Amino acid sequence: MLRPVGCLSRLLPPPRAHRAISPTASTLSRRRALLLVGFGCCRAPPLAHSYASMAPPPPPVAKKVWLHKLESDQSSDACLYHEKDDTFSLGLQASESKKYLFVESGSKNTSLIFYLDTSKQNKELVVLTPRMYGIDTTASHRGNHFFITRRSDEFYKSELGACPLDNVAETTVLLPHRESSMRTPPSVYDYDMDSVVLGGFDASNYVTERKWAAAADGTQIPMSVLGGFDASNYVTERKWAAAADGTQIPMSVLYRKDLVKLDGSDPMLLYGYGSYEICIDPSFRGSRLSLVDRGFIYVIAHIRGGGEMGRKWFEDGKLLKKKNTFTDFIDCAEHLIKNKYCSKEKLCINGRSAGGLLMGAVLNMRPDLFKAAVAGVPFVDVVTTMLDPTIPLKQLNGSCAIERSRGAGHGLNGP
Repeated sequence: MLRPVGCLSRLLPPPRAHRAISPTASTLSRRRALLLVGFGCCRAPPLAHSYASMAPPPPPVAKKVWLHKLESDQSSDACLYHEKDDTFSLGLQASESKKYLFVESGSKNTSLIFYLDTSKQNKELVVLTPRMYGIDTTASHRGNHFFITRRSDEFYKSELGACPLDNVAETTVLLPHRESSMRTPPSVYDYDMDSVVLGGFDASNYVTERKWAAAADGTQIPMSVLGGFDASNYVTERKWAAAADGTQIPMSVLYRKDLVKLDGSDPMLLYGYGSYEICIDPSFRGSRLSLVDRGFIYVIAHIRGGGEMGRKWFEDGKLLKKKNTFTDFIDCAEHLIKNKYCSKEKLCINGRSAGGLLMGAVLNMRPDLFKAAVAGVPFVDVVTTMLDPTIPLKQLNGSCAIERSRGAGHGLNGP
């Protein structure tokens, strides 16, 4: 899916309700423009300004892409594309070369991509990849070609193709769907992992040349934790729990070594999410120290439905396999109890939004296993929620739309 870039964070109302946009010298050059995408922005063609608009529900309305010339009246804006299907949303992004703009109309697993040549006076969208159900597509530009990646549930490893700018219908597959396209040596070496094996060739080659650039004065300010923090007082561990089907579920464990006995008497907070291919990285969070410094063990269960172990990890935790997310979490809890990290009487669990759905499920499946649970904005009343047409983005992706509309990404890593 295309993601907007930039820093403008304002939801644009329908065109007739828009106020005139007055770019300043600090944010916009007279010879440049901004491409607005609902909640973000990126560069667009000179002396032009494009934006996507969506009226607030109810009722749900279709989305449009507009072309606005700077310093012109907004009533003269041209509509480049009108998406009438409420299950699709619009995204806009400039190519890295800044020569093309990509417009994507996408649902949770299907996308249609247009491109616009910024050098031409006649600003029209051209179809780059048609809409094929179940195929998620992304596009980029380099040199004389567009590069297209396709991914589906059946082939979670992406297919990479290229087509010439003057004939986008003539696509050549560079890397087909297969188990692995990366050449990995049998031993441990200082190895260039950018090299790939192209189908039909025996030698390794580069798909694209990497160019690195940085602008900084070279001064690095190290981060420090206040309050007398001493990292040597804490222990981090990677543990694995066996799921019912034999899958090994990773867990990240944090505790203070001078306060924890590991005899089953220690209190524990077990966190889980397991949705939307999101990776819950065990990064440092100062807010956890309050619990850990009082003897709590903090654990993140990297259950299926997330993206920690690759695309298949996500596929095995959604739709008809969503139950794996819940049973993985229960198996992690039982593993920790069995190995005397905690007991049922001292085990607390936490999840937010899609993680709140997890909390509701495991509490119903194993109410005897947990002492306390924190369910933040839990998505648990599925039928009522999906039947409510006033919920923003509900048509787009079911519970994923609920996730985005609540801004529930805050707190993904727990307390």
